[in-house]
Amino acid sequence: MPQAVGGEDQLVVGLMLRVLGDLPSNIIFIFSQKDAIALASLLTGKQVSNSSIMTDLERSALKEVGVILANAYLGALGSFVGLGLVPTVPELIIDMAGAIVDYILIELSCKSEFALLVESEFKEPTASVTGHFFLIPNPEGLELILRSIDK
Repeated sequence: MPQAVGGEDQLVVGLMLRVLGDLPSNIIFIFSQKDAIALASLLTGKQVSNSSIMTDLERSALKEVGVILANAYLGALGSFVGLGLVPTVPELIIDMAGAIVDYILIELSCKSEFALLVESEFKEPTASVTGHFFLIPNPEGLELILRSIDK
């Protein structure tokens, strides 16, 4: 998974959420630090700064994007597989991509080999921002998805 966002040592901004309901899972939405700052700037109307430090307003705006996207993606997936999926409040973390993924895998107490990846692009006439949405089901959750698809 870290390879999808530039490698394990790539500094990224991650929004992490748990999924409650019929499909216990974790969600990681990952942006490069540059794209996260650009998206926060688009959302807040503030100029992009050369600083890598994000203000509380920028962090809050990114978390709000995480909630909106998680609800949209989980709503679509839930309708497709016929399961109820509810995201928790996101946690924003700035770290190396490999460290964020390791944190989730340690929490799952397993080496999950599967994740659903959705690349998302935000566009406006003068800017474009790309993020990567990962849904990492726990082992029971993966079985639920596969059984639902087979029906």
